[in-house]
Amino acid sequence: MFEGDFKAFWAWHDLGSFLTALGIFTVFWSVVTYFMINNSYYVEGIGLVALLTEATLGLPQLVRNFQRKSTTGMSIPMVLAWLAGDLAKTAYFVAKSSPKQFWLCAIIQITIDCLILGQVFAYRKNTNAELPFSNSGSPDDAGGITNESNVETDVD
Repeated sequence: MFEGDFKAFWAWHDLGSFLTALGIFTVFWSVVTYFMINNSYYVEGIGLVALLTEATLGLPQLVRNFQRKSTTGMSIPMVLAWLAGDLAKTAYFVAKSSPKQFWLCAIIQITIDCLILGQVFAYRKNTNAELPFSNSGSPDDAGGITNESNVETDVD
């Protein structure tokens, strides 16, 4: 099912391997939760992990934009929709006097949204930056996928 470098963990080669890993993960954590459900530290910990996971969903996009120094292909309305949703959620948390960890995670989400919007403006002139999976000259960079603009051709 999984062999080699952990960086390739999410590079599934077939649906069966993914479903097997997902099944093992689900069964394992279901059993652990069954036995730990009365432990308040465990329940609070699971809740915090869930909140932090949701709060950092935009982080890979933020990092990828920074690495490429480009937001080519990003939809500004989509990021604005993220921001609007996160602002509405935060307002709900404040209005309902939700626990502080909800506020903290909402602030993290809003911060990431604003940073991505800042990247849209900061990198707006970098429209020709390389997209992911394009070949930048190294065969290891893209796993053998080539960008046609980098391929030399003989045309008479």
